[in-house]
Amino acid sequence: MVADFRFALRGLLRAPAFTLIVVLTLALGIGANTAMFGVAESVLWRAMPYANPGRLVQVWETNPLKRWTDAPVAPANFADWQKRNTVFDELAAYNTADIKGASGFDAIATSKGCSGCSFVIPNSLAPDLV
Repeated sequence: MVADFRFALRGLLRAPAFTLIVVLTLALGIGANTAMFGVAESVLWRAMPYANPGRLVQVWETNPLKRWTDAPVAPANFADWQKRNTVFDELAAYNTADIKGASGFDAIATSKGCSGCSFVIPNSLAPDLV
């Protein structure tokens, strides 16, 4: 085993350009793999930093005539949702804008009856920053 290691080391020292390419390829591969698993761990496997992440949902508006399936909620429609809500604890909205400048509201809700709804993230949805 030691003889094999010495033979490999001598071969690498004889060809420094090849050795550099091998080391850089390994470093790039290990770095990319670490980055991918780091993102996957934080996005897919780690729980959301909320008290009850299973109760947090996002709702959109749909318009079959225009073939919209996940459209932002119009502010007037969101106000109607707040008034007529019987399903969610709270409703909240946040504003998004694309490059063209068109904006709408994405609604966030937690399950069961509405109390003190507003256009800001409710305290029950505040992240647990520890």
